[in-house]
Amino acid sequence: MTNITPLGKLILVKQFNSSETKTAGGLIVAATATENDLKKGLVIKVGPGERSGFNGELYPVDTIKEGMTVYYSPNHATEIIDQETKEKYYFINSGVLFGYESMEDPDA
Repeated sequence: MTNITPLGKLILVKQFNSSETKTAGGLIVAATATENDLKKGLVIKVGPGERSGFNGELYPVDTIKEGMTVYYSPNHATEIIDQETKEKYYFINSGVLFGYESMEDPDA
C-alpha cells in the first residue's frame, strides 16, 4: 500500500494490467491502438472532496469508494510513482470518470 493521499476531488487509482495484445481471433493489436482506449483501475484512496467558495462547506466525493473498479481515460490521468514501493499510480479527478463497477455487498 502507498502513503500517497489525494487532495480535493482527486482519487488515487492503480491501473489493472492490460498486457493482452491479441484479439480472440489471434490478431496482434498495435500499442497505439490501445493507448487511448478507456482504462480500468482499482481505487486505492479517495480525496476528502472540495470546499464551497461560498460558505466553506465540504462536499465529499460522491459514490466513489476505496476498493471500487473505475473506468477512465488515460488523457485525464496523471501518472505518479511511489518512491518507496516504485509502484505506478494515477491521480484522476473524480468528475471525469466514465463509470464504475458496483461493489458486492457481502451482507446482502
